[in-house]
Amino acid sequence: MMATIMMIGGMGGWSDAIRWDAMEPRIQITPLGDVHANISFQETVLQPFGRATTRSTIDRSVRDYALNLKEPEFQETESLELEPNFLAAIEEQFGASVDTLRKFVDFIENMGIRERRAVLELRREDLLHAQLHGVDLDRSEVENLVEFLTFKGRSSWREVPDGFDAKDLFPWRFRRRLSVLRKPLIQIDDNDPDPRFLVAPGVVRDAFVYMFANYHRGDFPIWQLSPAMKKWAGGSRRRQGSAFASEVAERLKELGWKTETEVAVTKLLGKGYDRDYGDVDVLASRSGSARVLLIECKDVQFRKTEGEIAEQLSDFRGLSRPDGKPDLLLKHLNRIDLIARESSTLARYLKADGALDVEGHLVFKNMVPMKYAWEHMKERIALHVFDDLDEI
Repeated sequence: MMATIMMIGGMGGWSDAIRWDAMEPRIQITPLGDVHANISFQETVLQPFGRATTRSTIDRSVRDYALNLKEPEFQETESLELEPNFLAAIEEQFGASVDTLRKFVDFIENMGIRERRAVLELRREDLLHAQLHGVDLDRSEVENLVEFLTFKGRSSWREVPDGFDAKDLFPWRFRRRLSVLRKPLIQIDDNDPDPRFLVAPGVVRDAFVYMFANYHRGDFPIWQLSPAMKKWAGGSRRRQGSAFASEVAERLKELGWKTETEVAVTKLLGKGYDRDYGDVDVLASRSGSARVLLIECKDVQFRKTEGEIAEQLSDFRGLSRPDGKPDLLLKHLNRIDLIARESSTLARYLKADGALDVEGHLVFKNMVPMKYAWEHMKERIALHVFDDLDEI
């Protein structure tokens, strides 16, 4: 069974990689049942990216090991410094406040401790009568929460429940909604008005931490979010992007560059255009040098599976998407081309003498698979990770 599950995951990864044009769409099945495919994507991108990521993870774990020896500090919900907009978005997403969420998880854990069992079998009414320290939790919020967290059975594996997408089914995909980390209350009765649940308190806690962190960072796909959470996610990503651009600028200053962050192209060139060319995340120059760096900073989500990695690669091909809009790389390439054509105007903005050598750069916060699939783009734009900025 485990071998079959691993094979399903592997084949699912191949399917997604083919979908995103990272693998050749040709599969050969031999008379012996072997499945053959062109796996150059795995050999040239996935494997080196995996090794580099593992090294980085180990180095970070070694560096931060002392944090594991510190006792955690507990806070009351009321004392947490969480943004009001995020608290409202959580309440809209779950149908319950953060305070109710925390207390509900404590209630489940207390039952596990009291009964000395890692997995509990509970009725729905047991969950709806949640209380902490003898005080009942808000019944309507608990009902919403139980509904949101319940993993219900279905007549067949491929049946997509109302309100979900086929993407939520596939076990080789991360951040899908039909998983135990998103729905840790497993309902095992279909027609009983008071159905039974299998509940592992440790998994409930892990699920809460996982969801809370991903919602706060804006890491879940936008189509999975409520309106308020969509708004929060967009703002969260913008804040992370702006913070990373500032980090890059500060590091370059340490290396002797003069920097400016989030410079609008209209400001840089002193006029408007028929379309929005956006901002240069970091503009860098140095005295006595003709080099000018136009840097796009990306703090992208860490991708783990073949499909996720292939999808991320598709965002940085320097091409137009099927809808005609430029991908994430082409947006920056268009900026670079425009500014390079008007380098004399750029020189006036920088108060520089002589011709300038305009360079395009793309800087990622952490290791990314694009680093191993960049041969076709290296003549147009250089790719770096934050730790390698001293090589610019």
